[in-house]
Amino acid sequence: MSQQISWADVTNLLSPKGQKELVDFIKAERERRAPQWLAEMHETPSGVLGSEEFVDSMIHPIGEFTPKGTRKTVQTELDAEALIAAVERICGVARQEFCGKAKGARVIEAKETLILSGRRLGASSSALSILTGLDIANVSRRHDAGVRKIREDPTLRDIHSQVIDTYHRNVKESSISQA
Repeated sequence: MSQQISWADVTNLLSPKGQKELVDFIKAERERRAPQWLAEMHETPSGVLGSEEFVDSMIHPIGEFTPKGTRKTVQTELDAEALIAAVERICGVARQEFCGKAKGARVIEAKETLILSGRRLGASSSALSILTGLDIANVSRRHDAGVRKIREDPTLRDIHSQVIDTYHRNVKESSISQA
């Protein structure tokens, strides 16, 4: 009794190095034999190899997982300039300080405000990482610390609300001036 093995099964069993070697082999053989050799095999820019249906089924769900009990948020395009300007204005700290390596109570408060506000406005941790110059783990820690602080300190809650309001005004003004 012979059992047919699909290419998706083969690529799932291979290590990343094995997948890379298989991709390289297929590319070389296509050049040597014909462009249509194993035409059903496709490679994505991220290196996923398989039939078109397999690649589609693997690529689309990636990053769409929401843990049970987590609120789903609508991802919006964040206007980084408007957010930075809002934090600068409300916190009274220059962007060079809170978007850099500077430390100090006011700078850390401004970074946490930027991160909290950015997350609330739909920005990802990786986008905020690029914006602040912090790695993703530090962005996550600053976010968690900020959440704890604004629960306990009404002044910080007010600052956070003012930044969000100022951000929305900045975005609105920006869209009006571009129209």
